Amino acid sequence: MTQSTRIALIPAYKPELLLTDLLSDVREAGLQAVVVDDGGGPEFADLFRQAAEFAIVLTHPENHGKGRAIKTRLEYIGKYFKAPYTVVTIDADGQHRVSDAVRMCEAAERRLDALILGSRGAGKHPVEKPVGKRHHAVCVQPFNGIACA
Repeated sequence: MTQSTRIALIPAYKPELLLTDLLSDVREAGLQAVVVDDGGGPEFADLFRQAAEFAIVLTHPENHGKGRAIKTRLEYIGKYFKAPYTVVTIDADGQHRVSDAVRMCEAAERRLDALILGSRGAGKHPVEKPVGKRHHAVCVQPFNGIACA
């Protein structure tokens, strides 16, 4: 099997200084980072210049939201990265562990026919688990044929 390039998508709107530490950890784990500066403004320009030492940094001149930032990165990856690749999304604020991102990539590479979804605290919030299960049953299961437990 051909080795897949692992890519971390990182939306960043007014990120904290720890962004560069996160990007360093991402690179050390063997992932290529693609960050979108989602219109944080000129006060974040230096931080994004530093981030460019560790990642590809794309810029929206104004905030378009996390969804558009993800779409921008996916378009970039589709245009400039050669398949095969595995993509994982990590938040810029450090709430996701890089080791978990690597585990998500490994799971995706074992199941090429699947969309792998992770949760930091599945079941901790009473409404999330049933809503998430219902979303999976209605929106995801018909496409991948995997039943939700």
